[in-house]
Amino acid sequence: MNNLKTYSPYAICLAWCLMMFCTPFSTMAQSLDEKVDAIEASFNQQRIEWEDLRLEKIQRDIKKNGLPKRSSREKIVWHPGYYFSYSETHEQPKWVAHMIMPEITEFAVPRVDRFLQDDSFKELSSSNAPYAGQKSKKYDRGHMAPAADFQWSEKAIDASFYFSNISPQRSTLNQKFWRNLEVFVRNYVRYYQSPLYVVTGPVLKSGLAKLESKDGTEEISIPEEYFKVLLDLKRKRAIGFLVPQNASSRSKPSKYAMKIDEVEKESGVDFFASFRAKTEDALEEQLDYEIWDLSRNPSPATPVTLTEKDHDNGIYNTLEAKDHIGEKIKVVGKVIAVMQSDEGLIRLALDKNYSSGKTSITIPGIPWSRRASWPFREFRAMHVIAEGTVKKGAFGRVSLEIENIDDIELWVK
Repeated sequence: MNNLKTYSPYAICLAWCLMMFCTPFSTMAQSLDEKVDAIEASFNQQRIEWEDLRLEKIQRDIKKNGLPKRSSREKIVWHPGYYFSYSETHEQPKWVAHMIMPEITEFAVPRVDRFLQDDSFKELSSSNAPYAGQKSKKYDRGHMAPAADFQWSEKAIDASFYFSNISPQRSTLNQKFWRNLEVFVRNYVRYYQSPLYVVTGPVLKSGLAKLESKDGTEEISIPEEYFKVLLDLKRKRAIGFLVPQNASSRSKPSKYAMKIDEVEKESGVDFFASFRAKTEDALEEQLDYEIWDLSRNPSPATPVTLTEKDHDNGIYNTLEAKDHIGEKIKVVGKVIAVMQSDEGLIRLALDKNYSSGKTSITIPGIPWSRRASWPFREFRAMHVIAEGTVKKGAFGRVSLEIENIDDIELWVK
């Protein structure tokens, strides 16, 4: 006969409860701590793997879309986060190409100011000696690809402190206007939550003044100007900036904004050379500063001038729309604000500010919220064409009520 005792499920359950309540709390706490540590270790490992893959993808994308044209003998180097070409004559980068990722809004990796010489060349890159040799600290170690653009990646932040990414900038430039320009660019990425290609560098030429080390063994050219060009590939937008060393801290970025092909003439750098000539020309001839400046709503616009052919196709400007109350037509106008309607819906204000304006587009079926309004911000400062029914509002305002979000498109004349 089997001598093993059998127990009912109730007895087993009771025994388990007694064991749990009698287990010392310190043992349970220790077990919980071990679980948390294990999960954190796994998370950190995945974070490292994600960062490596992200950097690998960025390297591929910059190489495909973001590099300037270079000669067959010109050496370009990849450091985590950016490509660059180095001038040993001037002991600083010719240009630095990187991408600003929307992850800058999600992570804040701490910055550690540890400048390093770069051993990517036969001879070491410039060092700290010329900067330390100044009698007064007139020139800063100016990042071309700023560390703050990489605050999602510890490896990229560390790599940004190589002297091959550094150029001597006046302290008054580096700490004021140039910093403000970098914030201006990052704000664009935060606003649209999509990557931005950036190429930055000094304008290098013969006859530049030098910054020398105390013993006279090392010298760096002091540029008179710096360039920064931006490419939003998703929206097919591009713009350039050419900034002098003596730029006023009170200046707006608009003062130094210009077409990229104009920056090319001054800098000698052929940007975004991987695109077909037609695409490259279209990007480099743009100069629409308002779509980049997110510090305020775009300025009011006058109604678009249309032809009789446009009218025959049912297309009217915002001023003409008031003559078609109750009709279903297409209206063209510049988006100068994304706002909340009286009914709590999303509304795009066209041409004039809503407080004094004439026409707006009411988006159907989408209550106002920051998240809901986000995709419509992409129309900011752009001309759009929308099809809908014209409604008469208060104070002479006109509203175009559309049936579907797809009824709004960019207007390309």
